[in-house]
Amino acid sequence: MNKNFKKFVWEYLIMNGYACVPSRWSKEEPEWSTYGANYIAADEVIKCGSSDAWREKFLKKLKTIGVDWEKTKEPHGTKNSEFNGTFCENSDVECLYGTLYLENGEKYLFGCKSDCEFEAYAKFFSMLENYNKSGKIFDKES
Repeated sequence: MNKNFKKFVWEYLIMNGYACVPSRWSKEEPEWSTYGANYIAADEVIKCGSSDAWREKFLKKLKTIGVDWEKTKEPHGTKNSEFNGTFCENSDVECLYGTLYLENGEKYLFGCKSDCEFEAYAKFFSMLENYNKSGKIFDKES
């Protein structure tokens, strides 16, 4: 994946999500609440009173310490169920999650709902990189 795209997706995830509790099924994924229709926030987020207050504090820390981009992988897109009422079918919600590693060794599991399928965008940008390497199909011959 393109480094700039990876950073763009992480910026989206940080600005729209928050640190989450790891899932009881997989420590690599955040715990999802079907009834709350969102990821379950980590204790440090709850202690700040809101995800916005926590994010402001986290961004200051991020600028001071820095991200370990070697360890930090691309976020993953997934679908989770959302409760719509007792006599209604659940609906699927697009979500994004990943683990961000800081240069001091700390790691944060992030999650957020998203309006788009980032997995599809990642594949698209990967294809563009390959096309760019293969040659210029529209260049005029001299």
